[in-house]
Amino acid sequence: MLAATRKTAAAGIYLFACRRLRFATLLRLALGLKGLALVLFWLALRAGAEQATLALITPTAGDALATVALIDLAMRAAPRGREAFGFILLAGFPHVVTSLFGSTTFMVHASLGGVAWFGAGAAVAAIAAVSLLPPAVSSPSDNDGG
Repeated sequence: MLAATRKTAAAGIYLFACRRLRFATLLRLALGLKGLALVLFWLALRAGAEQATLALITPTAGDALATVALIDLAMRAAPRGREAFGFILLAGFPHVVTSLFGSTTFMVHASLGGVAWFGAGAAVAAIAAVSLLPPAVSSPSDNDGG
């Protein structure tokens, strides 16, 4: 129930922000917040058990906002009439990546801090990759701000 509330709140925040910011800027911001949330998650866990609630809330809030931004990207990038396929492809991508890393083996042998820093690094790489989006996807549409 709480996760659904965070996702709904993230969608509302994204809706508010997408009217005021360009898509590429908002996508970078959402991915940056996800990376920052992963680092905060690791720091909160290191601080001790009293920070456990913060440690659990922070990455899911960052992840929810990034997920909404990536759904918007899928809807923009997919050819007209193929938006559902684009969404499924994007939604399944993390599962493919984790299976390539051998998720169980990777997670068992890696430290929690290592996984958090890897995720933060991946978010930074994704922020840089936003610059590679074609203008047809990253340029402002009628719904974008600025």
